[in-house]
Amino acid sequence: MRRQSGFSLPEMLIVIGIIWLLAALLFPVFNTARKRSYETECASHLRQIGIAIQMYLTDHDDEYPLRLLALMPGYVSHQGVFLCRLDHFEGNAPPGQYWVSPGTSYFYLGDVDYGIDYFRNIGAYDPNFPDWAVYIRTMPASEAKVVSDSWHRFPEMTLRLYADGHVKMEPSAR
Repeated sequence: MRRQSGFSLPEMLIVIGIIWLLAALLFPVFNTARKRSYETECASHLRQIGIAIQMYLTDHDDEYPLRLLALMPGYVSHQGVFLCRLDHFEGNAPPGQYWVSPGTSYFYLGDVDYGIDYFRNIGAYDPNFPDWAVYIRTMPASEAKVVSDSWHRFPEMTLRLYADGHVKMEPSAR
């Protein structure tokens, strides 16, 4: 009698079940790692934008750019720096009214259409206080509804670029 080599059906089902279980345990870990890498990439983009703003200030007698895209092409080499991979918004932002940085993933404390320069009046980026002066931040969930609920989010957190060039993840409420 000839003996057949191979695996039986129950053995194969057990192996497949173990593989599915391991995959179910590891996919959330991989998702978290991917999201962390995107957060790191967004922070890197903010640092690059901060360097570009410093160069712009040097060339324009300490005048801030009105819009982030004013840094193109002389200070930032490609528009990808202005985009975060976690930003999935594909709609049209209302022109000018509340949207300070169209074409970017970041909320720049620059010129807004309120009739006054609102953010400069509250000292949002006073270079005399570089450790607390904020240039740019990601949109927290509470403000995202102005344009879309699909804005990229870090749960209750936001990345902020400060005048001294450091980027920090902080609670959105600040």
